[in-house]
Amino acid sequence: MIEKAIEVLNKNKLEKSTKPALGLYPHQWFWDSCFISIGLSWVDIERAKQEILSLLSGQWENGMIPHIIFSGETSYHFGPSYWKSYRHGGPRLVETTCITQPPMLAEAIYKVAAGLDQRQKRQWYKQVLPGLIKYHTWVYENRRYGNSPFISLIHPWECGMDNTPYWLKEVRSAVPLKIRTLRALGQEKLLNKLRKDTSTVPASQRPNSADLYSFYSFVKQASRQSYNLDKIIENTRIPVIEDLLYNSVLIRANTLLLQMSAEAEIPLKPELIDAIGNTKNEIKQLYNNGSFWSRDRRTKNLIQIETVAEFILLYSGALTKEQALGIMNKIKEGGTWWPKSGIATVPINSDWFLEKNYWRGPVWVNINWLIIEGLKRYNFLDLANKLKQQTISLIEEGSDFSEYYSALDGSSAGSKDFSWTAALYIDLINQK
Repeated sequence: MIEKAIEVLNKNKLEKSTKPALGLYPHQWFWDSCFISIGLSWVDIERAKQEILSLLSGQWENGMIPHIIFSGETSYHFGPSYWKSYRHGGPRLVETTCITQPPMLAEAIYKVAAGLDQRQKRQWYKQVLPGLIKYHTWVYENRRYGNSPFISLIHPWECGMDNTPYWLKEVRSAVPLKIRTLRALGQEKLLNKLRKDTSTVPASQRPNSADLYSFYSFVKQASRQSYNLDKIIENTRIPVIEDLLYNSVLIRANTLLLQMSAEAEIPLKPELIDAIGNTKNEIKQLYNNGSFWSRDRRTKNLIQIETVAEFILLYSGALTKEQALGIMNKIKEGGTWWPKSGIATVPINSDWFLEKNYWRGPVWVNINWLIIEGLKRYNFLDLANKLKQQTISLIEEGSDFSEYYSALDGSSAGSKDFSWTAALYIDLINQK
């Protein structure tokens, strides 16, 4: 299976990076490439490094790392012509989107460094940490509203879990007029005929058409505001969310940034250090009724819909032992979160649960990986090993390195030969 996983990564190779899969995902995605580089670090350290360097080649002058760096392939359903990144400060030599994704870059840099000797590691840090620091600086300077300690996201694609229910709740409260009109006329099905993303994956496994076209509309609206957070809040109805998954990943990334920059003797600005501390220390603001939640930035209301995002707080390292124990007890196998084949992205007893619909229920290998890392961080080693072994078995039994899997029976869904599934399989097999 290791050889098959390497074959998947080779099949999906672009010139200097790796696309997630053939067909639906023909470009380089931000957090995909971070997971991919973690797996590649076990089998081809130079290619793992190149994966990260390719991401940094798409970094904007202001520090933003976009969620997609376009490869030149034309099959994608929302390609570079919809973004025109060069008009908004994007790099001259490559086309990108104008939004970001969960900040897994620090983890990827750190994991690659683990495969280098001390001299190589110092050189590696000197090469990539300036770009990482620039990204974290951009995040704090451009994506905090008011005096909030948390980062706000301006589009569901930025959270990585595109149609997760807490985003859909907000999206559906801001449906564009054209879509509301079609719905009122009973013609919403016309949107299905315009879609390009369902040619390789069944529509039942993708976001529904009204939600997807709302996503498209939010990009156009954000573009008119130059993707500026303050202007978006003041002049549009686009959902703006202090996203729990994103901020959890950021807290872990911040910890690694502090560690690696100290090791490389690269100083950080005091303002960045203070902001990093505030995000971790104020996570309690997102707690209510026994759980942590994402927050609507406009209303400051917590969006109390259960999703797997809360479990990523284990990965962050921001919890007390008591808080971590509370989350661990929710996860335990055999319940509504872990019925059989790994951690569901939505509990199976939720009204939002759909067995094979993208981020509304299926098991994702990258999410399992983040939870495994988090369980280990709090020394829940038996549960971490159980989830690790089940994730390995899920991939091996499916044998096609699927994008995601049914939480009920482990059957495959989404794209086949998915790169981060293959890459994280390699990592899980090689972990001690």
